[in-house]
Amino acid sequence: MSNSKSGQNSLVHVNCCESRDDAYRNMVKKLDAAKAKVDNLTQMRSELASERHKVKQSLEELNCRMDSYEPKLRDMPSEAL
Repeated sequence: MSNSKSGQNSLVHVNCCESRDDAYRNMVKKLDAAKAKVDNLTQMRSELASERHKVKQSLEELNCRMDSYEPKLRDMPSEAL
């Protein structure tokens, strides 16, 4: 009888360890997925910052070109030009 109890305890111990291993693997998978999302968001943020910089630079260039026009032309509505 002690053998069967010992066998049951070891079976419970194995099942417990397997479920812990499964839980660990699931947590690692979730962590890896979260890391991938963070990496993706970081890349998107970098691309957005780069695009924002390009737009800002274009606007500055446009303002510089507008400053070279005569005051009469700058004061006119764009529809009239």
